[in-house]
Amino acid sequence: MKISIVTPSFNQAEFIERTILSIWSQEGDFELEHIIADGGSTDDSVKIIKKYDELYKNKKFNFKCKKVTFKWWSKKDKGQSDALNKGFKASKGDILGWLNSDDTFCSNHSLKKVFQAFQKYSEADIIVGNLYYIDVNDKHKNKSEYISELPEGLISEKEMKNLYQIDYIPQPSTLFKKEVYEKCNIDENWYYAMDWDLWVTAHRKGFKIYKTDDFIGNLRVQENAKTTIGGIKMYREKLKFYKKYKTWGLNRVNCYFFFIQHSLNKIPVLGTLFEVFVKLLGKLRRFLFKKSLPVS
Repeated sequence: MKISIVTPSFNQAEFIERTILSIWSQEGDFELEHIIADGGSTDDSVKIIKKYDELYKNKKFNFKCKKVTFKWWSKKDKGQSDALNKGFKASKGDILGWLNSDDTFCSNHSLKKVFQAFQKYSEADIIVGNLYYIDVNDKHKNKSEYISELPEGLISEKEMKNLYQIDYIPQPSTLFKKEVYEKCNIDENWYYAMDWDLWVTAHRKGFKIYKTDDFIGNLRVQENAKTTIGGIKMYREKLKFYKKYKTWGLNRVNCYFFFIQHSLNKIPVLGTLFEVFVKLLGKLRRFLFKKSLPVS
């Protein structure tokens, strides 16, 4: 079996080396393909990528899986979704996934655990594992709450319906068969929600999603991350997602909460009234989110 990991990247010189090492250090009885789709970075990203390209070409990196193939390019693209489509179309793997250029795998055995999960659940089309949030120094902050509450095995239809309300499948911890990509593709109309849309589209096309209890990926929380600086644009896109799939549940309120908060933050000094309003909305949001968590 060959596993292909695509890394879309743009100006992530601070973290991309850790991402590369995380992928190249994977151990297991499988072939590994790593593709970096760089969008024309202007920082030191390309310099770092070239450094590892030389190590690869000169066979100076001690890989610990059956075989490794490395490809990369650096050219302007239309954004992350475009980079992913280019990467996946160039890939040769049976199993695909992506790891953004500031994220990492939890351990050197992460892909081995996914490989074993696909062997255990032969009918699975997508395998999703638990996820840690990490800081800029690679220290664990907390874990992804919703997915960790789900039992191992096939994700139930009830929980799949919740997926239309909550983007609870953590992308750095999720890999899928090539057929999933070929039938679903990455919708380039999405800038923030391309992974969420992929999981929902896969479900609608009848693909089966299985959960493993293993921790697979680390999602980095850092000030320049796309989701950190997304602001109102990100919440507008979430509302667009809800509209597309006609979902009117509890987490739409959660989305409106952030949308309103970001909007009001642009208005100079609203004083105590604003603070009270935000606190009340925050309490409502936390209550509704807690109500939406699966029952263990």
